[in-house]
Amino acid sequence: MIIHTIKYRYYNDDAGQWRTTTLDTAYFDPQEAQIEADRLTATRKRIIENRKLVTEFTRQWNEQNPLDTSGLPEQKDIPKWPAGIAQKDITTSMRAERDEIKAHNDNASNLWLDRRNQWWAKRADAINAYARTLVSDPEELKAITDLYGYGYDYDEFNPSTYSVDTMEVK
Repeated sequence: MIIHTIKYRYYNDDAGQWRTTTLDTAYFDPQEAQIEADRLTATRKRIIENRKLVTEFTRQWNEQNPLDTSGLPEQKDIPKWPAGIAQKDITTSMRAERDEIKAHNDNASNLWLDRRNQWWAKRADAINAYARTLVSDPEELKAITDLYGYGYDYDEFNPSTYSVDTMEVK
C-alpha cells in the first residue's frame, strides 16, 4: 500500500539550520495530499503578509500612543552605610530612613507597573481589533498577533514549505 504524507520544512533558529518533520496525517490519494500541502503553504504566505500589516499597525500605534510616565514619583537612591560599620553603630533612625526610601521606591515601581500594564492592555486590544479585520480563523489570528513570533515562521526570505512525500507501507 502506498501512502502520502506532508513534509514540513522549517528553519530552526536555535540550531541555526533547516529541519524537516512529517505531519501526522497520511493520505491514500496523492492529489488530496497535494491539495492540503498547497492549502498549508497558502495559509503560511497569508500569515506572513498579515503579520507585516500587524507589525506596521503596531509601530504606528506605539508612535501615536506612547507610554505616559508623567506624574509618576521618581526613584530615590537608597543610602549606603559606610563599609565596615559595626551592627551596633547602625541607629534606628538610619534603618527607618532606609526603610522609608525602600517603601517609596516600591510604591513608585508599583505605580509605574500599573500604568505600563494599562498601556499594554490598550495596545493588545487595539492590535487584536485590527487583526480581527484581517482574519477570522482563531489559529491565524494567534499567528499574526503573537508579537514575538514564538512558534511561528515569518521569514519571507526563507519561508517554511510543505511538500508531499510518498512511501510504501507493507
